[in-house]
Amino acid sequence: MKLANSRELLLAAFVLFLVILGLPRFDRFTTNIFLARTLLENISHEPVLGTYTTDMQDYLRTYYEVRKGQPYYLSFAQSSIGNADRGKLPGEIWGWKLPVIFYVWSFLPGPDGVSIYFWFLLLVLAVLYASYKLAYKFVGKFAILSPYMLASYFVLPLTDHTLFQVEWWALCFFILGLTSLIYRKKMLALIFFFLCIFTRELFLFHLLMLALVYCSFRRFRDLWIFVLPAVSLAVFYIFVHLPNVYGFESFGSINNWWRTNWYRGWYLVRPTLSYASWNYFVYNLHPLRIFFALSSAGLLAKLCLTKNRQVALLALVSFLPFFVFIFFGGIQTKWQDYWGIYYIPLSIIFVPIALSLLYPNRQKDEKPIC
Repeated sequence: MKLANSRELLLAAFVLFLVILGLPRFDRFTTNIFLARTLLENISHEPVLGTYTTDMQDYLRTYYEVRKGQPYYLSFAQSSIGNADRGKLPGEIWGWKLPVIFYVWSFLPGPDGVSIYFWFLLLVLAVLYASYKLAYKFVGKFAILSPYMLASYFVLPLTDHTLFQVEWWALCFFILGLTSLIYRKKMLALIFFFLCIFTRELFLFHLLMLALVYCSFRRFRDLWIFVLPAVSLAVFYIFVHLPNVYGFESFGSINNWWRTNWYRGWYLVRPTLSYASWNYFVYNLHPLRIFFALSSAGLLAKLCLTKNRQVALLALVSFLPFFVFIFFGGIQTKWQDYWGIYYIPLSIIFVPIALSLLYPNRQKDEKPIC
């Protein structure tokens, strides 16, 4: 009895600790409302050439041009040249974003860029619900902590032009795809994975990790969920994307597609663990680092304690390998702090799993993936 009571007290303290870490910045509420209103005003009209200085405003102007019926690649080229800081084409192959998300934006109901904002808000709400469903697989009622802790991370794209940073959209599609996969909605997972990697190619890394898990459990018959999007992206690159991009500038052979200088070290990874953390009330405690450590430890422990490991392993490889990749593989510049989008939100979703090690009425092992 004493042991049970002690465990319950420890569990309550742990939950309180997570609640405190996930608190939003109440002191920035008025500021964030002002920023959101300013953002809505700014994106309600097309940026004028030569008056903007960020990539996100390039993308906003590209959206307006595509919406008017101009071809995507011409729109993107003109918008890049119209950037007052750049004044030229991207200069690297990865600077040319894929056209799919711009056409998706142009098809969204609404008169102008404001429609993108509200559709993204709906997408975020869907992601918060998906985060609850993902955590529920492990911790039942405590899964409500996942959307609670994750919500503050999404304050940034709702108050800043980073809304048009394609990583945010690809992340949302990936989380919805992962949720569909774990709940055995295969066709839905396929659709979201298509949208994900056709929005941002680097999420191929995440799909590869998921595919390796399926291979490790001999789920070869379901590899099409990952192979079809990857093969389709390769075909699209070869026959559509590259011919159009090379119509504007040439990058030579594939060896010239990326920057040669990659740097390693904590000083470059650290900003990715801080990106968007300023919207948490206790941001000085580095809550994202704690979230990442707790979710990693919780899932690793879960792998040791459960018989059916597929779901836990899928959850773990959705974010941990990417962190290992950038830590040991390197990052090009300190300005890539936004790479935190690729793994931090996913790690936040699975933080409550650490609670399952203390919760006396843990759920039974999850069913194998079918």
